[in-house]
Amino acid sequence: MKLHLLGLPLLLLGRAQLFADLPFDLILGCPTDTSVTVSLLATNNLAVYLEYGTQSAVYTGQTTTNAVTNGVPSELALSGLGKDQQYYYVVRYSANGAPFSAGTEHVFHTQRNRGSQFTFDIEADPHYNDTPGTVPSVWQQTLTNILADQPDFLIDLGDTFMNEKYYSATNAYTMTQAGLLSACAAVRTQFFNIPGHSVPLFLVDGNHDPELGWWLSNSVPQANPAVWGARARQLYYPCPVAGGFYSGATNIDFYQQQPRDGYYAFEWGDALLVMLDPFWYSDQGVSKSSDPWAWTLGTNQYYWLKTTLENSTAKFKFVFAHHLIGGSFDTLARGGLEYSPYFEWGGLNTNGTPGFAAHRPGWPMPIRDLLLANKAQVFFHGHDHLYVKQDYYASGVSNGSPDLIYQEVPQPSHYPYNAIAYATGTNIGYNYQSGVFYGSAGHLRVTVSPTNAWVEYVRSYRPTDEGPGATNRMVSYRYAIPAPATTVSQPYLTGVGWSSGEAHFSINGTTGELHTVQASTDLTSWTNIFSTNLSMTPFSWSDPGASNYLRRFYRVLVAP
Repeated sequence: MKLHLLGLPLLLLGRAQLFADLPFDLILGCPTDTSVTVSLLATNNLAVYLEYGTQSAVYTGQTTTNAVTNGVPSELALSGLGKDQQYYYVVRYSANGAPFSAGTEHVFHTQRNRGSQFTFDIEADPHYNDTPGTVPSVWQQTLTNILADQPDFLIDLGDTFMNEKYYSATNAYTMTQAGLLSACAAVRTQFFNIPGHSVPLFLVDGNHDPELGWWLSNSVPQANPAVWGARARQLYYPCPVAGGFYSGATNIDFYQQQPRDGYYAFEWGDALLVMLDPFWYSDQGVSKSSDPWAWTLGTNQYYWLKTTLENSTAKFKFVFAHHLIGGSFDTLARGGLEYSPYFEWGGLNTNGTPGFAAHRPGWPMPIRDLLLANKAQVFFHGHDHLYVKQDYYASGVSNGSPDLIYQEVPQPSHYPYNAIAYATGTNIGYNYQSGVFYGSAGHLRVTVSPTNAWVEYVRSYRPTDEGPGATNRMVSYRYAIPAPATTVSQPYLTGVGWSSGEAHFSINGTTGELHTVQASTDLTSWTNIFSTNLSMTPFSWSDPGASNYLRRFYRVLVAP
């Protein structure tokens, strides 16, 4: 166990009553196969330690005792845990030298093994303090529903802290360093602490959150609202770091002076989950452009995405972002399937002509084609505040399972309920013309098994709002995504040639598997002449003994 004191006091008045009867709240994050991070935010100076184990109320592990400071988030990393294991834990705390008291027992689960069923939840656009249109108690109801699902983790797709929107509207304070810290603290203590003690949280940036390329400054690259926003997020919420369990940026970002943590990926059970950041690299250090081609992942993130998708053998591949990288022609990045053919996402200009090669020279293909080539099943996005499921068929013929699902994630805080007219039909700004439509509020519950992934829209209604056809936690829509059919990939040889007395060819197969090249002079008797665990495919090899034979035949087998 290690503990980090992350500095800077909590900037929120009246916080104590939000912690129920305990002098702290908890947010879990960064779960791996053998660890989890517990972020503790106290309202008193405390001495604390954790007890944990694999049975309720039977704690076989204990951390050292550490001092935590009032209002200073502290991260406690529990490591050396068992794989694919549920853990129970409790915080024991003492103030002013008093005897230690026990907090409430909570749970978490380490990474699921392949073949193990699990559930995770998704929400998008909670819009902290954004009225009219959202209500805090509705968001709190959704988070209570998420806790009741007992998912392994929650993914929030951004437009969460909302500093950028309030700055533009009325309040310059929101994009100051103090304002950014205050928003992260308030969202934690009023909302995310509801499920956070037992449901690890993954954050994805939104367009109203502060980490935006056009809020970076080239004159003060390390002292601007975008950088301050990243630091505030990292202070109050455990954030995945690339290396080992998580993949992501490894190069040092010029502005953050550390690897950028806005995009990352990990595997859990039979699923690969990929979080994208279309904001940090768009219009860096300049005014926001009016050209939708300005929306970009940036070169490093694009090639990381390509490599991540190509190297994963997970049955299910899910990609998440706040919105399309491009989207609607007005640069507001609205919409789903209807706007998917354009810009960095789909490759076309607004007039339907090819534009990718000119705007992204050297890049192999648009993002949509990367997803299709690597069999990603769902792109989960937010931004538009309703539920829309749209099926994309690359052939243009609707037959069988779609090649890619565009899943707009509903808003967890929306009120009044059930609005969809603003985004459908003749409203060209959003332009949702086809699909399954429902209004908000609610969240998505995704259950992944070895054979199927189920996506369910779970509705949120406060007790005073329930009635006929409006029951809290009812499922308005569900659908299944079948696992891809298992196929046996047969190895083969290509590129056969002859030079300098040697036969040259390439071995094609599955990386990581043992491949053996055999040779024969009569196609009857075969001899092993070379074996390798393929580190890449195709793998080039040459036979220095080929010139000793009048003729020689070759074949490749997997681990004969």
